[in-house]
Amino acid sequence: MSDKLTRAELSLVAELHAAGGCATLDRHNRMVFAGICHDPGVVLKIVAFGLLEGEDGKLILNEHGRAAAEKVIAGRTREAML
Repeated sequence: MSDKLTRAELSLVAELHAAGGCATLDRHNRMVFAGICHDPGVVLKIVAFGLLEGEDGKLILNEHGRAAAEKVIAGRTREAML
């Protein structure tokens, strides 16, 4: 596993934040929000970095995830990658 998230993964965090910060898991363990399914490997990596928390099939951006998303939205992606 890489020691930081990629721009694409951080963009996904920002998209989740813009969609309300909450997603569900489908029966294939893909994260679903705004009607789009996302790769379980990417989701697990975001969870491993401590940006998402989950329980009972729901994934929610935590404080760190919201902060990273806000940096990406503000155009400070490189800073969010640290």
